[in-house]
Amino acid sequence: MGADQPVTVPSPESSAFPDVSVVMPVHDMPLALVRKAIRSVRRQDHPGPIELVLWDDGSRDPVLQTAYAAIAGSFVDAVAPVGERVIATFRTAECRGIARSRNDAVRRARAEWLIWLDGDDELPPDAIGRLLAAVRTSGSPYAIGQCR
Repeated sequence: MGADQPVTVPSPESSAFPDVSVVMPVHDMPLALVRKAIRSVRRQDHPGPIELVLWDDGSRDPVLQTAYAAIAGSFVDAVAPVGERVIATFRTAECRGIARSRNDAVRRARAEWLIWLDGDDELPPDAIGRLLAAVRTSGSPYAIGQCR
């Protein structure tokens, strides 16, 4: 497969169209940090469906490549999500940079609303609900929030 072709790793099929897609590019990011970031998405108090699109931008570490690809089917969290949560993982063979990774991930995202989340950041539990409420109330095409 060419360097410009993403490698798609199957994820569980979603029965519902997501309210929001969380876009997370990673490149040789420590797995413990990526798991914390994913956990923060899974633990959102927003009851609607949320999709996380993890894009591995040509990580060189084969252990991380395998771990990222397996996250969709193997992620275990002690706290069950409030609503449906789907993780879709993709990978490019070569590192093309964070901007290109975000753009490629956006093309795969299914929701109308997008949230950027770096693999070493975490969302507060009410982040998605508050951001969606803000854009719906204001009529603005975007909202800005903080992660930690």
